[in-house]
Amino acid sequence: MKKNIRLIIGLLPICCFILMSCRDEDTYDFPGDKVNRVYIQPLDNTVNGSDLVQLAIHKTPLVTLTGVLKIPVSSTLCANGDISVSVSIDNSLVKEYNAKHKTSYQAIPMEAIEMKNSNLKIPSNATKSEGVVEIGIPVNSVAGLSEKEYLMPVKIDEVVGNAVISSNRSIFYAIVRIVEDQDNIWDSNPDEAAKGKLLTADRKSWTVSTVNSTFANPMSNLFDGVTSTTLRYTVSSYDDNTGFTVDMQKEYTNISGIYHYFSRNTYSITSSDIYTSSDNVTWTYQGHFNNNAQIASAFFYVPVKARYIKTIVRANNRTVNISELNIYIKD
Repeated sequence: MKKNIRLIIGLLPICCFILMSCRDEDTYDFPGDKVNRVYIQPLDNTVNGSDLVQLAIHKTPLVTLTGVLKIPVSSTLCANGDISVSVSIDNSLVKEYNAKHKTSYQAIPMEAIEMKNSNLKIPSNATKSEGVVEIGIPVNSVAGLSEKEYLMPVKIDEVVGNAVISSNRSIFYAIVRIVEDQDNIWDSNPDEAAKGKLLTADRKSWTVSTVNSTFANPMSNLFDGVTSTTLRYTVSSYDDNTGFTVDMQKEYTNISGIYHYFSRNTYSITSSDIYTSSDNVTWTYQGHFNNNAQIASAFFYVPVKARYIKTIVRANNRTVNISELNIYIKD
C-alpha cells in the first residue's frame, strides 16, 4: 500500500506554480482529441505517477506539526477564454477505492478538514490555474484524530468555459497520516527547511568529555571541519551514563539538530539518547535516536537552547570512528 505513495508532503510550503502563457511546448494536442480537458494531479507529475499523495501530521508532547496540500488544476490545451473550475472532497469515493485496491482506509471527518480556494480559474491563453486549492488539518482538529492513515479523495466537481472535466485525471487520493512521537527527535528524516543549516562558526575551542568510553587523541580533530581526520571511539562498559558530552563553550539558541560524521556507516554509534543543558547540571531529555548512516543527524521538532549536548550510547558497531561533531541552527 505504502509503496504506491509517490509524494510526501510534510510541514513546509510547496513550490509555487507560475502562471505561464501558452507556447507550443505548453499544449497537449493529442491526435483525435481536440477537446480541452481540465485535470488535477499530484505535484510529482510523472508518466506513470500514482494517484496517491501524502499529508503527514506529527503529534509530539511539545508541538503538533501539520502540513498543507497545495493543488493546482491544469488543462490539456491552451484555454480559449477563462475556465472556472470547482474542486471538492468527496468521502463517498473511499468505499469504492477500498474495494478496488483491497485496502481498508477510513474517510477523514469532513469537520476536521480546512479547505481554501476551492474555486480556481485557468485564464485565457494559459494551461494552469492562477492559484491553488489549499487543504489542511488545523491543529485544533488533530486532537480528535487517532494514529492511523485516512483517505481523502479530492476531485474536480465542475468546469465552466470552453473545456470539459478529464475522464481519467479528475480525482486523486491523499493519505492523511497521523504520526505520534513521544520525544523531540524526528523518527524520520524531515525535509530540508525543517533541518536548519549546519553551523559554520569556528569550533576549535569546543571540547568533549567521556564516561565509560574514550576518544583517541587529538580530540580537536572532532571540531576541525575536516572529515578525513577520524578518531577511534571505544566503549568500555554500558550504563545510563556511558557516552560523551560536547561543551560548545557558549550557549546557542535555535539548535535544530546534532550532527555526527562517522568514517562510514558500519563504524558508527547505532543507538543513543540525546540530552541538552545550559549549565552542565540540569539536563533535558530530547529523545532517542537510531542510526544506520555515515552522516548521523538527529533533528529536533522544536529547536532548543543549549551549551552542552550529551550523547548516551546505547549500542554501537564493533568499531566506531568519528570524524566530526557539530550542530544545526535554524534562522
